[in-house]
Amino acid sequence: MPEKRLDITLVITRLDAGGSAEVTLLLAKGLSQKGHNVTLITGKTANPPFDVYEFAAKNGFAIIEIKELIRNINPLLDIIALIKLYFLFKKLKPDIIHTNTSKAGILGRLAGKIARFSNIIHSPHGHIFYGYYHPTITSLFIAMEKLIAKYTKYILNLTHLGKKDHIRKKIGKPEKFIVTGCGIDLKRFKNVQKKKNQEFTIAWIGRLTEIKNPFLLLHAAALLNKKGYNFTYKVIGDGELLNKCKEYAKKNELENVHFYGYQSEVGKFLARSDVLTVTSNNEGFGRVIVEAMAAGVPIIATKVGGIPELIKHNVNGILITPGSAEELCAGILRLYTESNLRENFIKYNKKFCLKFDISNYISKIEEIYRKVLNE
Repeated sequence: MPEKRLDITLVITRLDAGGSAEVTLLLAKGLSQKGHNVTLITGKTANPPFDVYEFAAKNGFAIIEIKELIRNINPLLDIIALIKLYFLFKKLKPDIIHTNTSKAGILGRLAGKIARFSNIIHSPHGHIFYGYYHPTITSLFIAMEKLIAKYTKYILNLTHLGKKDHIRKKIGKPEKFIVTGCGIDLKRFKNVQKKKNQEFTIAWIGRLTEIKNPFLLLHAAALLNKKGYNFTYKVIGDGELLNKCKEYAKKNELENVHFYGYQSEVGKFLARSDVLTVTSNNEGFGRVIVEAMAAGVPIIATKVGGIPELIKHNVNGILITPGSAEELCAGILRLYTESNLRENFIKYNKKFCLKFDISNYISKIEEIYRKVLNE
């Protein structure tokens, strides 16, 4: 007997460029290709990674926008978004409601409960218990999560740390949480043709925000320049700290630091990089780490959040203390001088990263949907 075709509704706060949006779009695509009827509900998107409506049409799923569904707390807009979600759920009658990210997770699960749907799943897509929001906002999210988790069959965590933190915060009983990891389209990076550089090149890829701490790389670059190591640094990404980072680089005469802004295809930058640095103060998963693994680029990363579940120190990368420019400098110099170490990391990671391929993730999520419907 063929498996039943499912009606699946995915909900996400926004489809702006970033890991949560990318994996949700790929999940919608993959589920649609498996024959399921998929609808993706999203809030207003200002900076999508590409034309998401064209992507949806090409891959057989629908996108519905609720302009009132926004990231920040706004009581009036939140109530309107809640009402719109309620009526959409009543109209679509999905077998599964799968909410993604914090705001959509709260409103989507509450609307699903009011509309009397019980098969509700949630993916936080991050590690929000410290560092991301003001402590008052974080406390509010935790309080709301404790309430809304009661209406959730399963919460899907990116890492075992995320699961442990949810349990520690008493969000729900341990059996409510499933570690799924993250899904990444690895073929985009496995086929990257590595190009030899004249200069030793260090890459930084991500949103230029406080939580990502890009100034740590700039500080390390300044220290290494003073020691006579004129490496090339490529910073890929935008964000509220972009101009401040440029000002810091100019003030400290870091002419070997280059800013490229947001780039939809980071593979070409990884192809020209000898090291990826991840300087975050907290990180739910660190998908750029897996992308670098697939592209054959060694990694130096801060020992925070879910990163130690991807990087084992001196086994497949180098872990450093968050905020330590001295340790970052030492890591860069070590990879610069020890080519054998770089090759060992690359060889290990080429195999390790395969577990995070998007096809494995989609199959895992589909299994969870089936499990929910059979309970």
